[in-house]
Amino acid sequence: MSIKIMTIVWELELPDSEKLALLALADAANDEGICWPSMETLARKCSKSDRTLQRAIKSLCDKGHLSRDERPGHGILYRIHPRHGVTPDTVSPVTGTTGTPDTVSPKPLLNQIPPKAPQAQNASAANDEGDAYWRLPIERKAAEAAVKARRTCRGKRRPAELQATAPPVPREPEPITPVAAKAREDARSQTMHAALKAIIGEKAWRDWFAGAAMLHTEPGVSVIVSEAMPPFGRQSLEDRFSPALLGAARRAFGGEVRWVRLKVEAHGALAV
Repeated sequence: MSIKIMTIVWELELPDSEKLALLALADAANDEGICWPSMETLARKCSKSDRTLQRAIKSLCDKGHLSRDERPGHGILYRIHPRHGVTPDTVSPVTGTTGTPDTVSPKPLLNQIPPKAPQAQNASAANDEGDAYWRLPIERKAAEAAVKARRTCRGKRRPAELQATAPPVPREPEPITPVAAKAREDARSQTMHAALKAIIGEKAWRDWFAGAAMLHTEPGVSVIVSEAMPPFGRQSLEDRFSPALLGAARRAFGGEVRWVRLKVEAHGALAV
């Protein structure tokens, strides 16, 4: 790609088909204006038929913007020398050349950043900012877009979900007032507490039974709770946790335990 030649071609007053054909040739040319693309390649780039491109190339040759040299077995060698008020010194018709396209001049790499195009005189259209931007190479456009994006984002606050927030402070559980009968518990009572906690979970045990007393009253176990603890009544609490209470009691006091009953303590005494 010759940015130098493409800049000059943009300023030429040509019909659209001829300008497209000359731009496609400049896109394949080196800075000496030499290239050898196939007609199929040119047609694909210009979105024109072969016949339309052939007429456009013939017209360009007649106007002095282009020379073509047919070489059997090597395709057609094109030399671009646009007739303009100011042209690069290196862009001129080449005469007397007998080399093949492979020996005339190497084609520049497409991923190579081209040199800055010279300013063409009498370029009234060059004042158009949109046309000037369109002619920039892809690499320069990408760099400008990245700089613009950074300027747009500068100074903006980050989304709330990305901002670092302090973790919530864990809430301390409210202290549980044990019943007076808890003073009569023994080591086996503590074993029943541990077994019940493992069965129903620590939270449920802490909410309902941490302050309760678990006393062995053969052949069963009495679980004494405070009247303020179960808001839905002793019977509902017993129905909900009866299997778990019986299993924990048998682990602590032995398999001969036949029942577990809940009793309510009010003001230090068991309610009837």
